[in-house]
Amino acid sequence: MEIIEKNISENKNEFTLAPEAEISEPPPVKPIRKIVLTIITVFFTIAILSATGFFVYQKFFANKNVSIESPLGEGPSKSSTNNPNAVKEFASPINGVYHTKEEYEQFMSRRPLAIMVNNHIDARPQSGLTAADIVYEAVAEGGITRLMPIFHSTDAEKAGPVRSARVHFIDLAAEYFSWYAHWGGAYAPTFPDGTKDYSETNPKADAYQHINDVGLASLDQMWLGDTAYYRDTSRDVALEHTGYTGTPALWKEAPNKYPEEGWTKFIKFETWKFKDDSSPSGRGFVTDIKFNFWEEPNFEVVWKYNKDTNEYTRYQGGVKFIDAENQKDIVAKDVVVQFTKETSAEDKKNHLLYDIVGSGTAKIFMDGKVINATWSKSSIRERTFFYDESGKEMEFNRGQIWVEIIPTKSADSLSFVTQ
Repeated sequence: MEIIEKNISENKNEFTLAPEAEISEPPPVKPIRKIVLTIITVFFTIAILSATGFFVYQKFFANKNVSIESPLGEGPSKSSTNNPNAVKEFASPINGVYHTKEEYEQFMSRRPLAIMVNNHIDARPQSGLTAADIVYEAVAEGGITRLMPIFHSTDAEKAGPVRSARVHFIDLAAEYFSWYAHWGGAYAPTFPDGTKDYSETNPKADAYQHINDVGLASLDQMWLGDTAYYRDTSRDVALEHTGYTGTPALWKEAPNKYPEEGWTKFIKFETWKFKDDSSPSGRGFVTDIKFNFWEEPNFEVVWKYNKDTNEYTRYQGGVKFIDAENQKDIVAKDVVVQFTKETSAEDKKNHLLYDIVGSGTAKIFMDGKVINATWSKSSIRERTFFYDESGKEMEFNRGQIWVEIIPTKSADSLSFVTQ
């Protein structure tokens, strides 16, 4: 083995062999060492190139048709229990589904959460709908509907695409004293002198003004930003169809927006009456419940009844509705078709107004049967109640409920098949 000494002179540094090192030929191990070093170098070069290639593939080419997971982080589920044998005997105040005591205490400590969800054909399939307690559907403009799922007992880690607020959905959300999540809203622009341009948006259709008038707890993306909202651009669609949120993030950020005492707590509201499913022998077979809001074929709805499960499966525009996150069918225990007067706001944005407060007629589908009903809502903060032909308050089956707000002018579009 060579021993090296470093001799330092006044003029220069030089390296010499130590006196005892008298080696006349190179050591035989050097060629082997070179081979080993070469192999190691090649191995690490290949590893680096492979890792770089995998990153580029994942970043730019892989899974371009699959929605991304929420970047907001997973929050603790407010509807889970660690005891699978726990008795479920505490009913949701929104849809009557039974939960364990632990689950009930968790979700009853928070307000319900209403989210404005895009229903444009390019926004389908949506995320999170299977977790909603109840879902409302009504036209925004031009015969294009939006959905407003209300979450309370169950979380949706990813929900959307999220769209802007409309006054008739605000009137519905107000029934539950809920948080109201939306991405912008209809509003009247302000002139330089501070006055409003009501030719652009009728003041009756100004969602921001209505939110203030009602005192609804708004969780607008314009205020919360990326703390509770994000864009998923994995699908090749326009930007307005890419905004998402998640219920854990919204419930987490709500107190930061409304730190005052009492804003985050559940506020009691009047509940509907609920019952268990009819026995198989007591079920009818009214199916293929079909209707449209205007005359847009992509928004024609069909609910198909399954007598065995006593559920209705949803189709729209000829396509079965699913939840993009779990690929499950969208099914309802109760389908409410509520006929409501629709009028034009007569502004440049073609906004619409619905008489959500008031009364009217309805058709209710449950247990394979159709019930001729009426509805009544006395004020914005009061619940909408439904009554059968005898005037008795309706009892709904426990499970997800869909309320379809149909213009009275489109009542004739409703049809169904009795088998």
